[in-house]
Amino acid sequence: MPAGASVEWGVARSYSVPDPYSLDATSLPEHVDVFRLADASMLLIANERLVGAVRRLELDGVVFKEL
Repeated sequence: MPAGASVEWGVARSYSVPDPYSLDATSLPEHVDVFRLADASMLLIANERLVGAVRRLELDGVVFKEL
């Protein structure tokens, strides 16, 4: 999985995100597991560690989309 995945908490929503959407890995914060982009604040970007934890704990109500 790439450096981040978009997360939508609660009900799945339809937001327009460019396809393909890519992030420069060197510009991503290393000290947090989830953050927002300045130009797309309705999306949360999560790193692989957070995505893995949510999946291991089988939490629901979150939709991940690979970037």
